[in-house]
Amino acid sequence: MKQKKLNFIIYLFLILCIITCGKKVVETEKGEKNDGAVKSLSEEEMQNKKGLFSEHPLPIYDYESITEYPKGLLAPSENLEYNKFRSEHFDEIEKYLDQFEKTENASDEKVDKIFTQLLYLYAADYKGAKDLKEYGYIIFKKDGINPVTGVPLIEDIKVNIEIILDASGSMVKKIGDKTMMDIAKESIYKMLETLPENVNVGLRVYGHKGNNTVAEKEISCKSSELISPISKLDKSGIKEKLSSVTASGWTPIGESIRLGAEDFQKFQDNKNLNILYIISDGIETCNGDPVQSAKSIESMNVKPVMGIIGFNVNPSQELNLRNIAKAGRGHYATADTGEVLIKELMKIHEIAMSKYDWKSLDTIDIMRVSNRHTFEGNLMISNSMDFLIYHEAFTFEDMVRYLERTGKIDSITREKLFKKINDRNNKLHEIKREMKNKREMEMEKIRAEYTKRIGEEAYVILPEVN
Repeated sequence: MKQKKLNFIIYLFLILCIITCGKKVVETEKGEKNDGAVKSLSEEEMQNKKGLFSEHPLPIYDYESITEYPKGLLAPSENLEYNKFRSEHFDEIEKYLDQFEKTENASDEKVDKIFTQLLYLYAADYKGAKDLKEYGYIIFKKDGINPVTGVPLIEDIKVNIEIILDASGSMVKKIGDKTMMDIAKESIYKMLETLPENVNVGLRVYGHKGNNTVAEKEISCKSSELISPISKLDKSGIKEKLSSVTASGWTPIGESIRLGAEDFQKFQDNKNLNILYIISDGIETCNGDPVQSAKSIESMNVKPVMGIIGFNVNPSQELNLRNIAKAGRGHYATADTGEVLIKELMKIHEIAMSKYDWKSLDTIDIMRVSNRHTFEGNLMISNSMDFLIYHEAFTFEDMVRYLERTGKIDSITREKLFKKINDRNNKLHEIKREMKNKREMEMEKIRAEYTKRIGEEAYVILPEVN
C-alpha cells in the first residue's frame, strides 16, 4: 500500500542536524535578551560585538558536546589537504592573530581565554557524528508509530509550512557577487517550485522596515509581518510579495517566533503537520527573548516543528541560534553558502513526496540498514574525525608559533598553549575510540532487534546523508 506520509517530520527531524533534543549542551550563551546596556549600539555593532574578543565557551570533552560545538570562523567546510590549506588560507588567519594583545607569562585563566579565541577561529566541525538512525532505520506497520519521532502514523496528513525570513540590515552582505538576501530569496523560489500542490505555505519576514541605526530601532523591531498567510501553495503570489522585501533593519527573532507559531492556529487537529522554518544570519537585537518564545511553543495546541537555519553565521551566532532551537525542542542546521541553503530547503520536496511501501521484512532489508550504519554511520565518521583532529592540531600549533614569532606571546605562554592543544588532541582521539566502540555495540543491538521481527510488514528508511 502506498501513501503520502508523515515522512515530512521524519526527515525534518533527521536532516536538520537532528536528534539534538535531550543532549548535553556545551557551555554556551543564552538566548541573548539584550538590555539597556547595549541600547546605544547599532544593529550591526550588536551582531558583531560577540566576535573574537568576547567570552567564548571552553569545550566540554564528551561525545555529544564536541559534535555540538560550533565550527570555527575560518575552519574549512570540507576536508582539505593540510599543506594546501596552509599555503592558500593561513594569511587570513594571520590577520586575526595580529589583533591579539601582547601577553607574557600568561596565567591559566589567560591561557584559557587565548585558547577559546583559537577555537573561535579554527575549531574543526565534528557535527558529522550523528545518531545511527539518521543513516537508516525500519518502521513497522503494526506499531503504528514512528520509532524515531514517536509520532503516530496518520493517514492523509496535511502539511503546513511557514518560512520566516530575516530581512535585517546584515542580510545585504555578499557571498560572491550576490547579497545574502538575494540568495535567500532565490533559494525560497527554487524550493517552492519543487513542492506538491496540496501543501499549504506561508511566509513571514522581519526587520524589513526602518534601518539598522539606533534612531530607527523601534520602527524596525516592530516589523514582523506575515506577507503571505498560510494557505494553498501560490508560487507566483509568494514570489511577487517577497520580491519587494529589502534587507534594512534590526533582528526581532523572539517576537517573530511567537507570531509565527500563532500563524498556525487554524491548523490544530492531529491531521495537520505544522513546520516552522526560520532563516537568520544573526542574533536577537530587539530586546526580545527568543529562547522563551521557542519554549512557549510546547504549550501551544498547534505545536509546530521548528527548524532554524543559520545562514553564514559566526560561531557565537551559531551557538545562540542553536540554543533557541533546543529551547523549542526544534532543530538547527547551518548554511555557509547559497548552494547549501538551497539544498536544505529543497529537501522539503523529497520529504513531502515520499511514500511508505509496506513489505514483509527480510534479511536483505536488515542488511541494507546495517551497511549504512557500518560504513556511513561509523567507519566514515571515524576516518573523518581522524583527519579533522590532526588538521586542527597542526593548525593550532602554527597559530601559536605565529603569535610567538610576532611578539604576541612569550615562550612560557607558548608551552602552556601547546599543552592545551595536546590535551585536546588526546581527548578527541579518546572520544573517537569510545564513540566507535559504542556504535559497534549499538549496531549489534539494532540488528538483533530487527532480526526478531523478520516477516512483519515494514518499511525501510534510508535518508540521503550529507
